Amino acid sequence: MRVAATVQFLLVLIACSGHAVTCSFASGNETDRLSLLDFKKAIILDPQRALISWNESTHYCHWEGVLCTTKSPLRVVSLDLTSQGLLGPISPSLGNLTFLTNLSLSNNRFTGQIPQSLGHLHHLQRLYMSNNTLEGIMPNFGNCSNLKALWLNGNNLVGQFPGLPPRLQELNLARNDLTGTIPSSISNITTLLTFNCMFNNIKGNIPNEFAKFPSLQTLLVSRNQLSGRFPQAILNISTLIALGLTGNHLSSEVPSDLGSSLPNLQSLTLAGNYFQGCIPPTLSNASNLNAIDISANNFTGVVPSLFGKLTQLSMLNLELNKLKANSKQDWEFLNNLANCTKLQALSLAFNQLKGQVPSSLGNLPTCLFSFSVYTWEITNCLVVSLQA
Repeated sequence: MRVAATVQFLLVLIACSGHAVTCSFASGNETDRLSLLDFKKAIILDPQRALISWNESTHYCHWEGVLCTTKSPLRVVSLDLTSQGLLGPISPSLGNLTFLTNLSLSNNRFTGQIPQSLGHLHHLQRLYMSNNTLEGIMPNFGNCSNLKALWLNGNNLVGQFPGLPPRLQELNLARNDLTGTIPSSISNITTLLTFNCMFNNIKGNIPNEFAKFPSLQTLLVSRNQLSGRFPQAILNISTLIALGLTGNHLSSEVPSDLGSSLPNLQSLTLAGNYFQGCIPPTLSNASNLNAIDISANNFTGVVPSLFGKLTQLSMLNLELNKLKANSKQDWEFLNNLANCTKLQALSLAFNQLKGQVPSSLGNLPTCLFSFSVYTWEITNCLVVSLQA
C-alpha cells in the first residue's frame, strides 16, 4: 500500500510539472486568491462581463486583468481592469496583495472611498484610479516607497493633499474637490516630473520651495483659487515644458525674463487671471513654444513682433486684454506671424486694436483654422462675417 501511494504521488507530481498553475500545492498564495474574490463580491455591476473568468475552474493567475509572477509561489503583481464599466466599491482586501506593483482601475464607476489599506503596498509602483466616482479623503501613500505614478484625477475626492512617497514621478489629482494649500513638503520629492491639480479648490500660492525641483516638466494648477503675485519659484524650474495657471486670482506683472528662465517651455496658459503690464519680450527665447494662451487678463502695450520667431507656434490667444494698435507700425506683428507656418488658431478679439488691418493679413499660414481680431471673424483665411 505504501509503495502504491508513493507511485500515485509521483504520477500526480509528473502530471503537475507542466501545469503548475492548476495544481493545488503549486497554486500560489491563497491570500491573493481570496483577496481577488472579495474584490469581485463587492462589484454590483459588470456590464462587459470582465470578471466572468474569475471562477473556481480557472486559476486566479489566468483571470481577466490579473498578472502573476512567473515563479512559484505565484503572487499577483498586476491588476488591470481599465474601462470595464465596473460599478461598486473597491474592496479593502486589495491591500492584502502585498506583491502588487500595478493597480489600474481607471474609467469605471467605482464608488465609495479609496481603501486605506492601499497605503501599505510597499511594492506598488503605479496606481491609476482616474475617472470614477470615488469620494472621501485620500489614503496616506507615504509608505508606498516604490510608488512612481499616482493618478486619482476625475473623482469626487475631498480634503487636502495626502502623504506622498519619496520616489513619485507623476502626481495627477485634477478634477476633484480638494481644498487647503499646496504643501511645501512636495518639493522634497526630487524625482517628480508631473504635478497636476487642476480643477480643485486649492488656495494660497505655489510654495517657494518648488524652486528646488531638479527635473519637473509639467506644472498644471489651473482652475483653482490661487492668489497673490506671479509665483517666482517657477522661474527656477528651467526643465518645465508645460505651465498652466489659468483661471486663478493671480495678479501683478509677469516677469520679463519668463522665456529665458524657462527655455524648454512648449505650452504656456495664463488666461483668466489679473496679470498686467507688457507681454514678456523674452518669450521668443522659448523657441519650442507651440501654445500660448494669455487671454482674459489686463495686459497692455502693443502686440510684440517676437511671436514671429516662434516657428513651432500653433495656437496664440491674446483676446480680452488691453493691447493696443494705433499705427501701421503697431500692426507689424502680423507680418512676422507669417513665419509661424504651423499656426492654426489666432485670436486678438476684444482688445483696443484700431486702424486698418494691414494687407499682410493674407500672408498668414493657409492652415489657419480660426482667426479673430476685434470685430473680425475669419475662418480658413476667408472673411465669413463682419460684426458691427
